[in-house]
Amino acid sequence: MRALVALMAVVALASSVHASPSPYAWRREILLGANEQEHFYLVESMTNPGNAYVATESLSIYQRSNADPRWVQRTTLRVTLRTTNDKTGERKATEAFVADMALAGFLSEHDVHPAFFEALPESVAIDAGGMYYHRRGQKAYFLSAAELNGWANLDLPQLEARGEKRRVVSLMQSAVTDTAGAQVDFFVVRSGGGMDEGGEIEAIVPVGKGAVDQAMSAVNAKLATRKKPATKR
Repeated sequence: MRALVALMAVVALASSVHASPSPYAWRREILLGANEQEHFYLVESMTNPGNAYVATESLSIYQRSNADPRWVQRTTLRVTLRTTNDKTGERKATEAFVADMALAGFLSEHDVHPAFFEALPESVAIDAGGMYYHRRGQKAYFLSAAELNGWANLDLPQLEARGEKRRVVSLMQSAVTDTAGAQVDFFVVRSGGGMDEGGEIEAIVPVGKGAVDQAMSAVNAKLATRKKPATKR
């Protein structure tokens, strides 16, 4: 009986202790729109250093070149610190920073044309070679792995294994064209798994629509040159 009571006490003690989670980074990017030279997007992120009692959330707006991934400006809109009292379990959210900024006015000042959802690009995928279009067993690349990494690696916390489980989750467009008058496709690329696997991060990757169209044409040409099976008589 004493042994049973002692075992129950140990179980109760263990259940009252919060297990520390693994460190993770979670990031979502929302394309707001674009002008001839840049695109603008919101970034919502949450990071946890591996502590069950604290997490940091932030919301920022990014202004980034449509052609050069190295040119980027970030404006922080809000930073929230979320904590949990280790004794009472009470949760608290503290606004560490809130920017005094009118977002609509900012976008209007930069002549930003609204973005819109175009498609779920089921025929676009990523592998070690880069981003490619595929159909019926044929594929053609329109963005190299080096170019993709240039857009996907940003200044916020990254996953330990960069590029792990990288996939294309949506395609966005804007009515505006670039300085050369060409349409730009904006692919949303997501990396990582769930919170238990280090989290997930997203990156918006602009690609000239002409490059995507060329890859599609190349695949269609390969399919057209396939030999048709002989007709049985």
